[in-house]
Amino acid sequence: MPIDNALKELTPNPIKLHPEPETSETLNINFTDKEFYSIKSNIIKQKLSPEYISFLKKAEYEDFDKASEIKIAKTMLKINPAVRQSAQDKSILIRGNDKDDLVQITQAEARKLAENLGYKLLTTGIMFNLFIPYLEEMIKYGVDQEAKSTMREMLNGSEWLADIVYDRTDAIELAIPNFGKKVAKEISIGPRKIGINDITLELPEDQGYFHRTDINVYGYPERSRYSQEFFYYPDEKNSSKTSVLRGFGNKVGIGFVETECKSQVIGMRLSKIIY
Repeated sequence: MPIDNALKELTPNPIKLHPEPETSETLNINFTDKEFYSIKSNIIKQKLSPEYISFLKKAEYEDFDKASEIKIAKTMLKINPAVRQSAQDKSILIRGNDKDDLVQITQAEARKLAENLGYKLLTTGIMFNLFIPYLEEMIKYGVDQEAKSTMREMLNGSEWLADIVYDRTDAIELAIPNFGKKVAKEISIGPRKIGINDITLELPEDQGYFHRTDINVYGYPERSRYSQEFFYYPDEKNSSKTSVLRGFGNKVGIGFVETECKSQVIGMRLSKIIY
């Protein structure tokens, strides 16, 4: 089933955003601080477990033990001349007009483009254990009104995450690719299970929903429920290699799609770790 249709089935009536006001500013390679949320190291270490921080370091993603903060874009990446040029440098075809969300791009292309711009895609663990809880807290306490806009945007489109899942005859492996480099450190996943060394965690096979308390340290649900705050859409084709995305609809969630998938509802968000 095409990912566009699959995601729409989960949300027959997605929320409609109000158009953003026109501004004279245009994006460029040197994005401004006001375009990013800044999450400091003390919050990062509260939300991400030492186990997951260690995994990201071994996967050569980033070393959060040494990071002072992570900057995460408030909106999905939009097309502009600088983004077009950066994509052209990496032989990535861009479709759309300036100021449109950048979509119809594969996960691998999104990773390459992010890196060429000096940024990275978020991992599943960072998205569901750090970024979304951060936004929810900002909304709850009225600290940052822009968080509401970011959450509304999430309900209207998906975005690529950095994770890749490899399906083998007797096991699956979850990896955080280091932008083209071979990843030596991976999480082994057997049928319905994720394991790293002596750690084993349940992973649901069936489509459904999950609660925040169901999320493990890697950002994945350990069980599937009938109705909760996030949705879970596993790969039904048992592809040999699948990419992970943050899904959209009347709820946000996790989805798995083929790595070469290009969709009008899957974009990308930039993030940058500061040391």
